[in-house]
Parts: sequence; structure tokens; C-alpha cells
Amino acid sequence: MKYLSLIFILINFNLFSQVNATFNANNISGCSPLNVQFTNTSTNGVSFLWDFGNGTSSILNNPSAIFTNPGFYTVKLVAYNGSDSDSIIAVNYIEVLNKPTANFNYTIIGSCEENNSIDFTNTSLGSNSCVWDFGNGDTNSLNNPNYSYFQPGIYPVTLIAYNGLGCSDDTVIGPIVINPTPILNAFTDTTITCDSSYNFTFTGTSSNTSISNWQWDFGDGYNISSTLNSVQYSYDSSNTFKPSVTGISTDGCTDSINLDEIKILPFEIYALSSSTSLGCPPLNVNFNISPTDSIQNINWDFDDGNLLSGNLSPTNQFLNNGVFYPFAIVENLNGCFQQVDLIDSININNSPSATFNLLNTSGCPPLAVGFDVFTSITNVFNIDFGDGNPNSNLNNITHTYADNGIFYPILTITDTNNCQSIYSMDTVYSGISNIDFSASKVKGCAPLKVDFSSIAPSANSWSWDFGDGHTSNDENPENTYDSAGSYSVTLIAYDVNSCFDTLIKMNYILVEKEIVDVVTIDTIIACSPYVFNTDVYNIGVNFWDWDFGDGNISNGQSISHTYDQPGNYNISLFTDAPNGCKYDLNNFAFLKIDGIDINVNINSNCSTGLVNIVNNSTGITQHLWNMGDGVTYTTANVQHTYSTSQSYVITYESISETGCNKLEYYSAVFDCNPANPIIINMPAPNPINPLIDPITNLPIGQTCGPESVNLNSPFPTAISWTWDFGDGQTSTIQNPSNFYSVAGKYDLQHTATFADGSFKTMTILGFINQYILDANFSLIKNEFCNNNTYIFETFNDSAASYEWSLDTIIISNILKDSINLQLNDSVSVLNLKLSDQYGCVAESQQNIFLYHPLAIIKQDTFACFGSNISLECSVKDEPIHNWDMTDGNLITLDTTFTHVYQQSGWFNPILTLNNTGCIRQIVLDSIEIFEPDATFSPNNIPPICKNDSALFVANNSSYSNSSYNWSGGLVLGNGDSTWIKINTNSSQAIISLNINNRGCNSTFKSDTIIVNNAYANFSYNISNNCVPIDVNFQDSSINSTDWKWDFSNGLYSDLQNPTQQFTSFPNDSIQLKITDLNGCSDSIRKKIKNDFNADFTVSDTLICARSNIIFNPLSEIVNSWSWDFGDGNISTDSTPSHNYQSAGIYNVKLIASDGQGCIDTVLKTAIIRVNEVIADFSFNITGSCPPVVTTFTNLSSGASNYYWDFGDNLNSINSDPAHVYNKSGYFDVSLISTNNLCSDTLLVSNLIFIPGPVLNFSVNQLTGCDSLNISITDSSLNTVYHKYFFGDGDTSNLQNPTHTYTSPGAFQITLRGEDSAGCQKTLTSSNIIKIDLTPIINFQVSDSILCINSSFSVINNSLNTSSHSWLYGSLNSNIMSPNIIANLIGSNPLQYIAKSANSICFDTSYVNINTSDIPNVSITNPGILCTNQGPFDLNCLNDSIYSNLIWSGNGIIDSNNGTIATSILIDSTTIYVSHDSICSSTDSIIIFVDIPPDASILTNDTSYCEGSSILTPLVVNTNGYWLGQNVDSLTGNVLNNLIPNNYLYQYVLTNNNNCKDTGSYQIQIIANSDATIINPGIICNNLDSLQLNTNENGGIWTGLNVNNGLININSLGTGTHDFIYTINGVCPDEDTLSLEIFEFIQAQINPIIDFCEGTDSVQFSATTNIGYWAGLPSLDSLSGLLISDTVQDGSYSSYYIIDGNCPSIDTLNFTVLPKPEINISFSQLLPCVGYQLDVINSSNNISNEDFSWYINDSLYYQNFNEPYFNLDTGFYKIKVQATNQFNCFNEEILYDSFPIYDTTRLVKSEIIRSTVIENTNIYTEWFSIKIKLNPLLEYSIFRSENGNLFEYITTLDSSINNYTDVNVEVMNSQYDYIIVNKNICNANSLNSNLGNSILLNFERLTNFQTKLNWNFYNGWIDNPNRYDIQKLNSDGNWETIQSNVNTQNEIIINE
Repeated sequence: MKYLSLIFILINFNLFSQVNATFNANNISGCSPLNVQFTNTSTNGVSFLWDFGNGTSSILNNPSAIFTNPGFYTVKLVAYNGSDSDSIIAVNYIEVLNKPTANFNYTIIGSCEENNSIDFTNTSLGSNSCVWDFGNGDTNSLNNPNYSYFQPGIYPVTLIAYNGLGCSDDTVIGPIVINPTPILNAFTDTTITCDSSYNFTFTGTSSNTSISNWQWDFGDGYNISSTLNSVQYSYDSSNTFKPSVTGISTDGCTDSINLDEIKILPFEIYALSSSTSLGCPPLNVNFNISPTDSIQNINWDFDDGNLLSGNLSPTNQFLNNGVFYPFAIVENLNGCFQQVDLIDSININNSPSATFNLLNTSGCPPLAVGFDVFTSITNVFNIDFGDGNPNSNLNNITHTYADNGIFYPILTITDTNNCQSIYSMDTVYSGISNIDFSASKVKGCAPLKVDFSSIAPSANSWSWDFGDGHTSNDENPENTYDSAGSYSVTLIAYDVNSCFDTLIKMNYILVEKEIVDVVTIDTIIACSPYVFNTDVYNIGVNFWDWDFGDGNISNGQSISHTYDQPGNYNISLFTDAPNGCKYDLNNFAFLKIDGIDINVNINSNCSTGLVNIVNNSTGITQHLWNMGDGVTYTTANVQHTYSTSQSYVITYESISETGCNKLEYYSAVFDCNPANPIIINMPAPNPINPLIDPITNLPIGQTCGPESVNLNSPFPTAISWTWDFGDGQTSTIQNPSNFYSVAGKYDLQHTATFADGSFKTMTILGFINQYILDANFSLIKNEFCNNNTYIFETFNDSAASYEWSLDTIIISNILKDSINLQLNDSVSVLNLKLSDQYGCVAESQQNIFLYHPLAIIKQDTFACFGSNISLECSVKDEPIHNWDMTDGNLITLDTTFTHVYQQSGWFNPILTLNNTGCIRQIVLDSIEIFEPDATFSPNNIPPICKNDSALFVANNSSYSNSSYNWSGGLVLGNGDSTWIKINTNSSQAIISLNINNRGCNSTFKSDTIIVNNAYANFSYNISNNCVPIDVNFQDSSINSTDWKWDFSNGLYSDLQNPTQQFTSFPNDSIQLKITDLNGCSDSIRKKIKNDFNADFTVSDTLICARSNIIFNPLSEIVNSWSWDFGDGNISTDSTPSHNYQSAGIYNVKLIASDGQGCIDTVLKTAIIRVNEVIADFSFNITGSCPPVVTTFTNLSSGASNYYWDFGDNLNSINSDPAHVYNKSGYFDVSLISTNNLCSDTLLVSNLIFIPGPVLNFSVNQLTGCDSLNISITDSSLNTVYHKYFFGDGDTSNLQNPTHTYTSPGAFQITLRGEDSAGCQKTLTSSNIIKIDLTPIINFQVSDSILCINSSFSVINNSLNTSSHSWLYGSLNSNIMSPNIIANLIGSNPLQYIAKSANSICFDTSYVNINTSDIPNVSITNPGILCTNQGPFDLNCLNDSIYSNLIWSGNGIIDSNNGTIATSILIDSTTIYVSHDSICSSTDSIIIFVDIPPDASILTNDTSYCEGSSILTPLVVNTNGYWLGQNVDSLTGNVLNNLIPNNYLYQYVLTNNNNCKDTGSYQIQIIANSDATIINPGIICNNLDSLQLNTNENGGIWTGLNVNNGLININSLGTGTHDFIYTINGVCPDEDTLSLEIFEFIQAQINPIIDFCEGTDSVQFSATTNIGYWAGLPSLDSLSGLLISDTVQDGSYSSYYIIDGNCPSIDTLNFTVLPKPEINISFSQLLPCVGYQLDVINSSNNISNEDFSWYINDSLYYQNFNEPYFNLDTGFYKIKVQATNQFNCFNEEILYDSFPIYDTTRLVKSEIIRSTVIENTNIYTEWFSIKIKLNPLLEYSIFRSENGNLFEYITTLDSSINNYTDVNVEVMNSQYDYIIVNKNICNANSLNSNLGNSILLNFERLTNFQTKLNWNFYNGWIDNPNRYDIQKLNSDGNWETIQSNVNTQNEIIINE
């Protein structure tokens, strides 16, 4: 390869270069000022000089220049390089164009947000186009635009002017201020009331501007304008009103809002009525109100001091005279109160009076009693006799009482006013009355002893029938009922008059019989015949009645009974118990008597000797047939042929399964013509098992007796049979049985008689040849404690063997033996079985009764925990009862008691009976003590805040949900677990669970829960009364640590005591939320109250003219008042009163000032309504003499109700009544005219005159005796003629006559009068003149000097008497000649009053009756006296009264005082006492004397250790009783439970006559040593050592690892260890402690890491799983699972607890980390495309949190705390996620659908009609298209009048598509309308089409034709297509009735 090398050589030549000047520019033509950048393109130039032709130059390489003035400019450039230079000149190189001068002005038509319009005028120079920028993003290219702003603000307006050269200029003018529309809020102090006069306070506020004027529309047609934001107004009626207010800001902008509806509820129209309005006290008046369905509550005032609430139909008793005006205050369902008055008053008048007299008021029935009543003849009376018979209104009647009883007749008097008086008349005693009786017992067991007590106060003899056949005549008898049953008891009681009454109490006494079951039912199995013998020495006391179950009965303690027939038998015993009760042992014993049912058919052939035996017997297991010819069979059925034709005896022996046997004998006759009699030799007995002589080894030819045989006659066709058994026994039945009880040989003879009179006789020779092996034995019983010894011995000593068996067990094989048996409450059978040398076997049995004394026990077997268990035992011999209740309680001595177990569970009480040392235990039925398990957890929870909740779970969930009853807080669930809200008002709470199950209740309570209750409170003070007001807030909460104030105006504070200024008075309440030291929260709201205002109330708003009303201001701060009452009157008083003189409606205004510059005005419009009523009338009279008709014409005004009083006690409520006057005279007429409020009365005195006499007269006296002179005084009016009729046939024409009545009788006077006009009238006096004959008294008494209770008679010969009254002491007799008992001591008058027939005339006389007392000296029986009681004073009745008593008799040692010496008396003596006076008396009595017994004690004083047994003391004589501590009163036994001390015991011996003697001795009790070890409780193996303690020191310890009671626990280990402590001495003691050491397990929680707030759950764990968890409500106590999703951030503690004997607890402290807080808001000027959406992140801890933002679930920003968004048109879901420094996460969806709207101009609206309506207004309707993402906001309406410029008239909401223009003059002008749409992004549409008004006129051509015409429509370019004439039909729709072409503008309508 070849290489080529090249070398380049660089050579520098220094050559001369020429300068060349060139340039260019970036812009050589443009508008002034023109900025031109020049670029130097010269070559070889080093320096440069520029000349720009505008007076400026430059030496820069690339300069720039500004050309200001328009024109052409020449540019020159010179380039230099040393001395060399070059230049270039560009002529007219730069052209500067002229620019326009921008300028404009504007006119503001309106500057408010809702109604603004600005006209802009372009005054620019040199421009031909322009662009406007309105400062809010809107632009416009019109030369002179009109613009409206849609939001308030400050806007600079820019105009850019353009010329034809493309140059522009701009200018900015402004800013233009658009004021906001006020944002109003308005409210009233209340929206509902019942008072139409209520003064409402209306208050308005604006949140964004100041309001200078408020225009209030109250919704009732009235409105006012005020500069104040609060006004007052009162409505004049009830209704629903819709008030509204318009606020005008200081900028002139307006807004209107509607307030909440105001409801003024109407008062209901109620009517009160009463059952009566007139009566006498006490008067019960029933009141009713209607209607009642709208009444919520009612309060009554009866005007008599009585008040009542709540009753719609009350009854009031008026007790006093007077006139009362009741009323009711009613609260209706709307809460309105109103007073309802009773129209009529209640008039209470005096009651009528009367006297009465009763005759013969006591005696036996039938008892005739006379009744006489004295009262005014105008009164009506009624007698209720009190016995149920009909009442009577007759006087002087006799009523017969037919029944026994005490009767209380009642007299009722009624006057003409319907007033009543009620009198209790004399009591009537008819026979014996009110008898009753009682019994000491009405129920019990037989025999039942009952003591009866008579309750018959007036009885003196008695007759009893006790219903069991027993009777008695004692007053208080006793009767013993022996038999069970129900008994009726009858008592007949008699009094001294032999009157009687009967009382029967049906089924009064119930005698019961106990039924007792024995512990063991003994079943005895035996063969028949079986002898059952009894020995019930321990059962029953006095009698024994047996029922053997086979139809036989017997009685006695030891009886025997033989059962002959097989079968099952139940033996029952009826006997008595130690408590006297009778009872049944229905199951005493059960017998199964085995037997065999023989059913054998034997067929024989006498010619062949064939016998066929068919055996249908039952119960047989072995068969033995002896055919009598030496042949035997062991089968049931037999066929046998006899070889000889003779007769045989067939023997059949059957044996049952139990070994019972039965013998049957059958005769077989095989001679077809046998001789008569038939003689049969008895075959050899039992060829199978014969009795064998052991010597000869041959059968002995005898049987082993006694034999029981069953015979069958071989003559079944006979009609009668006779049997002779050969042992003296006979029978006449066909197939008899016989028992051969005596040894011997017996022939059997049998005769059968046939129907034809023939007979046959059969003789069996040697039928029975038996000897008797006697097996009878004796049985002797020796009774011991709980066992008996029985000695048994047989009388047969010749038997070869003896076998004694008890039941089935062999107990002995000798002649005599004994056995000891324990009592086991059963029956055993002792059996003796003998056998002799021949093989004969004999048996006999006796029953052995091994019964304890029968204990009849009654007990409960179930009880709820805490309830009583009843136990009762009755047992013979009355042993000591000791009850072991098996719960640690021992109850002694009681036979009947109740017991309460202290714990639940099953218990088996044991009763120990101690009968003088004989101990017997009885285990009672099990007792269940049931207590539902009401425990729950947790039962110990930490302190909790009030209203927090905790979960509680019952430990036993097996009960039904309804069984769990939780309490202690607000229970939020039910069943075995529930959350409970702790809402107690105290600082502690206890949760309780009560469970009811099986009728038992149990309650478990938690430990006391500390309840922390946060308390929030604050106060405030206002510094001034006018806005703006400054309010100082002072926190008065308790232990608050955090404060959150909400001032309800968008402002907040977390200061404790903030100050806040309010520019308007706050409407809403101020809220304070606090958190206290315990973390508990509370809040409170208070409303700021401004006490300064001009509000006022009126005492009444609906009044009558000239009524006085009072005005009361409500504010106490006001110090000056200016009142305007609306009727031209004013006042400056604080509480003025005012009356309105005329009817009308009046406004009232108050201007109030506080003296510090604050003024408030309240105007209440139409608040006062004044009503007026004027009563007036005229009348017309028709007629002359009565009756006269008068018509009245009502001329009243303002009234709706009328009340006429015609002056004659008649009235009317008609408007124009007609009235008839039935009597003559002058009459006042009054008219009361009323409406619902006011009334007026017109009274015209003597208005009506009715001609005719007015009669009236009086009589000077009405009653007389024998004769009567009367005088008449006439007081008649207008009477010229008089005539009197006296009733006795005489008359008189005098005006004032006199008259004499000469004969007795009753008379009425009548007056006939006549006036001058000839009108007549008659008047009969209501007074009755009565004349009677005077009685003549003449009587004598049989004796006037008497002893007490002696009787005397009266002989009455008086004349002219009709009624009699004898008065003697309390006696009032109406009998003419009575018999009287002198029952008054001393001299007492007997008065006699005799009355005439009409009780008018009477006479009286009396005589004295002298009566002396009979001394009662009955000796008081002292009972039996004892010789050792000393001198004894006898007593008699009245011995303190009578001083001259004389005592006599053996033993009397003081005859004056009756002292007797008992020591000198033997057996008895008779004692006498006497008293002598006018009426003398004596008495005697036999006194018995007895010698007391000797009560000496033989036992000396003794000492005992405490608790040791105390010996029973010995006495000389028994049957006494003991006194002393813990002593058995009968035996003297002292219980061993005495405490150390000396005790004295007394023995009292009393004989049957209660004479007693007393002995005594002492016992000393020495204290025992007390070695009791104090239980140390539960001991766990985590202890090192334990010191044991005892009650008493000085003892010795024994046990493992114990030293002086100190135990080393570590060396012992777990388990049970015994330690013994012993104290020696006189009374030593020892105690053993079984100490159990339990294992201790430490509770230990596994650690966890902290977790974030909102974590669903966290699992806690521990090193063991035997404990439970606590500490948090949502922590599961068993699993340790914490439901943590609701746990807020903070530090917490949980606990793991191991319960048991050695509890342990561990604490887990953990922190719940806070999750990030998300508090996001957005800011966007408009929700439209092109407007930025800014995020305002107000989250706490924002510096430690990262935020991620999602738009439609797509990540938009990450780790950006406050982003912004520019979104296109659409709907967006906006979500944020936050993570804090703890790596805790939170997420929140801020918007699901956030809209961004389009800014595109909307499609313009289309006007579809504009027309004139009602010839006054113009109605325009249009159509527009609405787009979802470009929503229509509103319409702007513009109007042109007569072709002038369009003006803005209003804006309408987008929901409205029509507008009625009312501000037009359609008759004078023509109007055009355009509609502009505006969307939510403030973009306006183009103008709509033009709407042109059409004026429709009409002309009535005829009655049936109307001409319509209208102006042509010119609003459309192409003119209308046609005209449609429409009418509004009845459905509210427009209906086309005709169409016209566009050239016709009129039609004619034919109607």
C-alpha cells in the first residue's frame, strides 16, 4: 500500500476592504406612535451614525426609534471605518399612520344589581369602529351600547377606538359602581296566636347592605313604610296572613321576601248550660259545655269559691243562698284560652221547713207505724219509709213494717220553687235487728272445734243449728265437727218482746280431711284364704277406721280380716293425727291374693264308664287328678274309662304359680240305674304324694288338715240341693265349699230334689279323714327407739321341723326365737312352716308393722329466692323437732314454721325427731330455691360522660327477651344485651338488670358509675340599646377548657369571654359549646333580648263605645312616651287609659325613647275596634179586656240578640214579638239588645196599660177553735164592684167585709171584681180557713209511785181528740191509752198533749211519776280460791254506791266489806249479801276452795360448761311447768345454748282449779374456751407467708410448716392443708382450718402498635385466654376485639382481667392517631367555563398533611394543598384524599356532580302573543329553549311606547313565560315589547321578535250581536298570517272561535 501526504499552508494577506452602508427595519409603516427596530446590515463599518428624520439620531449598531406624528420619515445611515465611510438615505422610508382619539361618556339609568342599565356614548375622533370592555369580562362592538351588570361590583370601562387604517386608541373611564340587591331576612316574634289584638313584632335584617326604608305588607291589605327595621302591627281578626317586606338600601336597591305565615286562630264558640238555675241549698247543679271536641283543658269557677279543672261535665254543690255567675276558662286544641260565661245566673233560695210526729215506733213485725207531717199547704212532701217499700205523699197514714230491722224513714219537703228539705224522722225498731255471728275457725281438719260468738245486741235468747245435727241455745256456744264436709250455720235470735230474726250462713264451716301417702306401699302376695292382721301402734291416736278393699270395713288399732277370694285389694286407713286432724292413708297396703278359677266340664257315660274331662280353668300351673280307682293324671284334660260300673269320687288338686292350691271333688256315677242312695267309698288320698308312716313306710290313710274342699253336685238337673258335710256344717247351694277345721273322719251326704218331686241321695264314706298339724304361734313385741324386738314361739312342740321366714328370708329353725327389726315404714310377713314325721306341712302368718310414728309433713318444694318456704309436721308423741335446712340453719322445737333460704339452689331438708332420746331422721322432699341469674358485665366501668352510652351484656342469655328489664339510663335495646345511654341528672349512675323467670324476680346492680356532666352556661350584657350594639359575653360554665361561640351571623370565637358587635339585632340564638376537664361536652343557646322597644299591649281590642281600655308599654327601659290613639287624642302617660266615644276602627301609635338617643316607633293598625248597640222599639195594642194582644217592633241598631221582659214575669228572645197580657194593670217593658260584645237596655215603666180589675185581698186569721171571726182587707186596684163568697154559703158585696164561721170545717174565700169598663175577674184565695173543736182532756194513771222498770197504764177519757202525744223522758207515744214502763229515777212528769182533727186546737196536761231504783247487788264470782292466797275481799255490783250492805256466810271475817279467809275453809261455802231500801234486793254465791299441789324440786344447783347437755331436773310432783331462760316449759329441759352466767329456774305446779305452788333451783354456765380459727379468706400461692389468727390466744398449733400460726406458703404449694388449734382447760376447745391455696395467674397483655382513627377493628390479645377485657364500650369482653371505627383520636386504656380466687389485671395504654381533617370549600366567581375554581383548604394541621385531588376519579393534583381548576363545560365529581404525618388516611367526596356551565349566548326567545286584556293591561307570552348545561336564569322585558326607544321595565324568573303590563294606557298608546334571555353565566341572548299590542274593542249592535274590532298587528316583518279570535272557556283554556285573514280586523259574534 502507498501513502499520500498533503501539507496545507495558510497565508495571511492584508488587503484593503471598502465600507458599504445598508440597513433594514422591522416595521416601516404603522400607527402612531410607531416603534421601529432598525437592523444594521452594513459591511466593513466600525462605527455608525443614524438620523431618523424625526429629530432624533443614534450611534448604536442596531437602534430603535419611536415615530409619534403621522407622516413620512427619511432615514439616513452613515457607516465609518477609519477615514473611510459610506452612507445610505432611505427617502420616506417610514410611514406613520394617524390613530383615532378614544373618548366616551355614559349615563347610568339604574345602578342596582337587579335593575341597572348604563347608556354609553362614543365621542371618539377619527374612528370608524370600536370595542367596549365593561370590566367584568363582557365586551361589545356597538358604537353606543346599553349595558346591564348582573352582579354588584366596581367596574372600570375601557373603550378601544379603531380607524380605517387599523389604528386604535383606548381610554378607561370609571369605575362604575353597581350596588348589590339587599339579601333580606325577616321574621315575626311569633307566627301563631289566639289573640286577634296581639301586637306582632316584625323585624327585618340585611346581610349585605344597609336598608334605609322598609315597606311592610301585612297580608291583610294594609302596609306601612318605615326607616326602622322593626315594626309592630295588630290584626283585627282571626285568619291566616302572609306578610311580606320590601327593603330599600341606602343605594336605592330593593329586595322583597315573604315571611312565615301568621295564624291567628279563632276563638271557638262555646255554650255553657246548667241542669237547673233555681233551687235550694245544698243544690247540685250539673254543668255542660259544648262543643267538646276542640277542648284541650278547662277550668271552672262556680262563683261560690269552688274551682275545678279538667272535667267537661262537672257537678257543683251550692251550699249557700245567693245569685252566682259561673264561668269556664277554656283552652282549645290550638292552645287558645277564652272565658265562657253561663248566660243565666244560678239562684239559690231558702229551703222549706216541716215538723212531723210518728206513733208506735217499736215492736215486733208486722209493726204499724203512724206518720203525721206538718208543713205549708203549698209544699209537697214525700215519705221514704226506709224499708224499700214505695214512698208516700199522703198525710196521717199508717205504714206497716213487715220485716225485722232498724229503719230510718226520710221526709222530703219540696216547695213551689222546687226547693227541698230532707228530714231524718224517728228511727223505727221493728223486731230484733242487725243480728250476726262469727266463728273462731271457719276452716280446718276434722275434728274441728269451733267457738261461735253471737252479735245480736238486743237479743235475750238464741237458737243455733250447726248444720251437722248439733244445736245449742247458748249465746256463744262451741261445736265440734267430727266429719269432713261443708256446713251451713243458722242462728235465730229473740228479744224481750219475743221478736225474732234468722241468719243463715251457707257453707260457712269447711271441715277437711287430710290425705297422706305412706312412704312405702307394701305389696303382700298370699294365697286365699289369707288373714290380714294389723298393729298400727305408731299410726293414729284415738280411732282407726279400715277399708279392706273387698267391701268390708272395720275399726280398731289391732284387727284381723280374712280374704277368701283371690284378687287385688287396696287397704286404706282413716285415722287421726296428734294435732287432732283426721286423715286418710289411701295406700296403706296392697294385697295380691292368689287363687284359681276352676272351670271344669265332666261328661260321663254310665254304660261304658268313659269320663271326658275338659278343663277351662285359669291360673293353674300344675294339675293332679285322682280318679278314685287308683289312676292319677297330671294333665289339664283327662279321658278315663272306669272298669267297673260303680260310683267314684274324682279329686282334682290344682296349684298356681305362687304355690297356692285348690281341691275340687267330683262324683262319677256309672250305674245307669243306681240304687238310691248311692254310696261311694272315698278312695285313698293323694296316691301321688301320700303321707307315709316312717316306721311302716306305708301311707297312713289320713290327710294333713285342715282341708278346704270344693264340691260339685253330680245332679245338675235337680232343682234343689242339700249337703251335710259331716262336721256339723250344711249347705243348700249346688256346688258348695267347706272348711274342715277339726281333725277327724267325716262322711259326706248329698241329696238332690228334681222337678217331679223325686230325689237322689249320695253318700261318700270317709270323705275326709284328716289330722291337724297346728302351726299357730305367738308374737310378742318389745318397742325400742327406732327398732322393735319380736319374740315368736309356736305352740306345737311335736313337729319334726320348724322354718321361720320373714317375707321370703328364713330367719330361724327352732321352736322359739326372736328378731330385732329396724322401723322402715313397711309391713312384713312372719311365716311359720311346720312339718311332721309323715310329711304333713302346715303354715301360718302374722303381719309385722314396722312403722315409725307417722309424721304428716306439709312442705313447699319450690320458692323464689327471698320468699318463704312453709313446713309443718304432725307426729305422734310430740317429739322434739329439729330441722336441718341444709343451708347451715338448724331450727329447733317448731312444728310449723317458715324459712327463707339465703341462696338459690336445691336443698334437701332433714327433720330429726327426738322422742325422749330416740332419734329419727326424715329426709324431706327436695326444695328448689330459684333465682334468675341477673348478673351482667361489665359491672364496673370507668367514669363516663353524661349521655354517653355503654354496652351491657347479661351473663345468662337463656331467658326470653321479654324477661330482661334494664334500667339506670335510657335503654336503647332489649334482650340479653343492650346499649344504655347514661342520661341521669345526678353525678352517679347504677345500671340494674331485673329478670323475671318462672314467676321469680332477680335484680343485679352494677357498681356505682361516676357520671361526669359538662355544664355550659353564659351571661351577657348589652352596652347600648341601638344598633350597632356591643355585647359582652361571660362564660359561667363549670370546669370548661375549650369554648366554641357561634354568634349566628357567620362569626365565631374560641375565647372564653368574647365581645361581639352586632350591626343588626341578632335574630337567632347565640350558641356556646364547651368541653370540660373530663372531656365531656355541653352546649347552650340563648337569644339576645333587647329590652328597649316601643311595643305595647292593650287591655282589650274589641270594645264597646265609651268603654275604658288601658295601654301598657312592654319595655321598662323607656323613659318617655308619645301615644296617638287614632281618634285625634294623644297622651304622654306611661300607661294611659282611654275610651272611644264612637264606633270605628282605630290605629294606635307609640313613640318611645330611652333618653339616650334611642327611639323606637310601633304603629298598630286597626288594633282597636269599637262596637255600639242602641236599643229601641215601638208597640201596638189590640183589644180591651184581657186577654190583650200587643205587638212590638224592634228598632234597635247594631244588635243581633234580643231579650224582652213584658213586665208580667214572661219574656221573649224574638226580634219582633207579639205578647198576650192575660191580666190587667200597668206593665213595665224592657228590651236588652246585644251582639257578641256589647249591649244596651231600654226600660219603659208603666208602658202597657191593660184595663180590668186587679184583685187582691187578705184575711186577718185562718184558723180557729169552735168558731172564728175574720176580717177581710181589700187591696184591689181599678175595681168598682166587689162580691165575696165565704165558702159556707154566705156572701157579701162590701169592699172590706167581716164574717163569722160558726161550725168546724175548711173554707176558701173567693172575690169577684169588676172595673168601670165592665171587665170582670175572679180571685180565689190560696189560704184555707180551718176550724176545729177544742179537745177536753180527762185521764188517770194506774200508779204513780213505782220501782224502776215497773209498768203503769193510762186510762184516757178525753173528748174531741184526734191525735195524742204522751211525753215521758225519751218516750213519745201516740197511743190513746198507753202502757208505760217507769224507767226514770225520781219524780218525772208524764205530759199529755191532745190535738183536734186538723191539729189546730189542742190542750195539754201532766202528772208526776215517782220511781225508785232497785239495788243490784249481784256478787262478782271470784272463781275457785286457793287456801294459800290469804284474806280475800268479795265484791258485788254497786258496792261503791250502797253503804249499808250486809255480808254473811261461813268464812266471812268482815260483814261490812265482805272479807273472806280462805285458809279456814274446806271445799266450799255459801256467801250472802243484802241491801234494804224502798226497793230491796239480795244475792248469794257458792265459793269453792282448793289446796295447791307441792312444787318442790329434788335437783340441787348445778354447774355446766357452755354448750354441754343439762340434766333434766327431778320434782316431787309432775305435770307442772318451768320458767326460766331457754327452758322447756313441760320437761324442765334446758337448752345447751346458754351463755356463761347464773340462771334461776322456777317450777310451777298448778292443779285443775288453778291453785299453784312454785319451787326453784339455779344453774351456773361456765364459758368454754374459744379455739375458733379466723378464716383468712382466699389465699393465693404468690404470697410468701400467712399469719393465722384465732378468737382466743394461748392454744397450740399443729400442722405442716406452721409456727405459732405463721405458715410458709411457698413451701406448701397449692392444694388443701389442715391446721389444728387446741386450747386445754376446764372447758377445752379445738378448731381445724382447712386452708386451700389457689394458683395465681398473672394477667399480661401483648403489646400493640398505635393505630389510626377510623380503623374498623383492632384485635387485643393476652398471654392467657382465661380472662376478659374491659375499659371501652366497643371492646368485646370475651374476644378482645375492639370495634374502633367510632373511637375518636386520643389516648385510651383497656384492661385484661382474670377473675376468680386470685384475680389479676393488666392495663394496655394505646393511642388512636388522628386521621387527617378535611375542611374544604370552593370559590368561583361564576360556575361557568373560563372561571377558575379555587380551593380554600381550612383543614387543621394542613402543614403536616398531603392532599391529592381527583376529578371524576382521576388524579388531577398530588401533594397539592390548595389547587385551582379550570374545567370545561360539564358535571364533575370532585374528591380529595389526605395523609398526615402519622400516615393516617382520610377521604371525602366534595361534590358528586359539580356543574360548569356554558357561556354561549342563548337562543333568543319568541314572543307568541301580545294582547290587551280587560281593556286595561297588556298580556305578553313567549317561548324559549332551555339547555341543561346552559341554563336560563332570567328574562329582561323591554317596552317601547308609540315607537320610541325601548326601555327596561322588569326582570322575571326563568320559570315564568308571560308578563302582564299594568302600567300602560292602552286607549291612548301603542306598545311594543322585546324579551332578552340571560343565562346563569350572565350572557344575554339577542333580542326576541317584536311583540305588538293588539287593542280589542267591542260594540253592542243588537241584543244578540256584538261587533269586535282591533288594530292591525305590525310587529312582524311579513305581517301576521291570520288573526285568531280566542275566548277563555270554563276550563281555563283559550279556545279559538274564529280565524280572520291578516287584512280583516273585525268580526260580528252572534250570541
